[in-house]
Amino acid sequence: MSNGELQVSLRKVTHSRSSIAIDWSNDHRATRVSVVKPQGRGESTLEESSHQPLPTHLVDRHLSPGIHIYIITNWDDSGSSGQVRLPVKLT
Repeated sequence: MSNGELQVSLRKVTHSRSSIAIDWSNDHRATRVSVVKPQGRGESTLEESSHQPLPTHLVDRHLSPGIHIYIITNWDDSGSSGQVRLPVKLT
């Protein structure tokens, strides 16, 4: 899934009552990855790295019920990017 030139592929999303685990694959051309969680008026960066190998897993814990949205973005050295938006509902 992507809305740009690079691909971000979701591999697995699991959740419990209060946590969400996300596994994804980065584009082979990616040199940077970021996972952002929009919150009300702002957003929180949960993971950001340019260190190789790039992260491909995130666990977000101690969450309240509701819909939690994650945006995973890849970039390469030329500035091209790809992104996936993932809503997860906790009950």
